[in-house]
Amino acid sequence: HQPHPPGYPYFVWAGSLLSAGTHEPHAALVIVSMLLECLAAAALYLLAHAMFRSVWAAISVTLALVFSVTFWTYGEVALAYPALAAFSCLTALFVHQTRFDGKPYLPWAAAAYAVGSGFRPDLALFLLPLLAFGAWRQPRRQVLLSAGIAVGGVLLWLLPVMALSGGPSGYLSTFASYAATDVVDRYAPSAN
Repeated sequence: HQPHPPGYPYFVWAGSLLSAGTHEPHAALVIVSMLLECLAAAALYLLAHAMFRSVWAAISVTLALVFSVTFWTYGEVALAYPALAAFSCLTALFVHQTRFDGKPYLPWAAAAYAVGSGFRPDLALFLLPLLAFGAWRQPRRQVLLSAGIAVGGVLLWLLPVMALSGGPSGYLSTFASYAATDVVDRYAPSAN
């Protein structure tokens, strides 16, 4: 496929930037994965500290993540999976601070959501309920600003990916084919 459906444009872009210095595309993508894991650990620490108001709880949760074999294994390979942890934790952190600490961080949650979806497009779907929860009963102006950031941020990577795929119909056709073979046939309860 050109590009890989559904596409990981920011992951590939970050790898390309690092590859210019390393001259090793694979090593550059592994470094991106490692950096995303560092971001995930930091964001989880801050989220746990905000939720439990305890340094020990934050350290414990972060250590549990860092020493998870699955987590650190994905940081050693050129895959975008660490972005799931990093941007889920960042979005959750900003939503928590918005909802429970009264801070005006909903636009930051929307930015984390949008950037995260550029690394892993499935985050656009999975984090949408969390973002909506963050927007619940917030000032209208902040909700509209955040919605603009979220939609604009997703379109920032989605439009070029669609263009590279032959337009919206080409992208949707490729994505549907990918979803049918790589998602439904492998992971659905009805899969063999």
